[in-house]
Amino acid sequence: MPRKNIADNGGVKLAYLAYQDLVKRTGPEPTLPGLNYSQSQLFWIQAAMKQCAKYTPEYVKDFNAKYSRFTDEFATPSEFRATGVFANMPEFATDFGCKAGTKMNPVNKCSVW
Repeated sequence: MPRKNIADNGGVKLAYLAYQDLVKRTGPEPTLPGLNYSQSQLFWIQAAMKQCAKYTPEYVKDFNAKYSRFTDEFATPSEFRATGVFANMPEFATDFGCKAGTKMNPVNKCSVW
């Protein structure tokens, strides 16, 4: 895993735990009309949207040449920063009902903090 993803793991984990703490103290937020997502699922969607970016084909080719050994498929840096981090979080798997052993809920997860 590239080094900046280790920091992403910690940052997303702390943000998620802080959000869950807020919900415990103040109660759940109302759901958004027309969306069939829980507030916890919306947290993950927002965190993924934070990684939205556009890259040149040359940049993506270079990135994949360096880091494809960390993924099962080719990815852009942003995709890896979202899926790689979320796959390490048991809370993501719980919130979206990901089955154990799948890409987004691997058996072996990385956790530093």
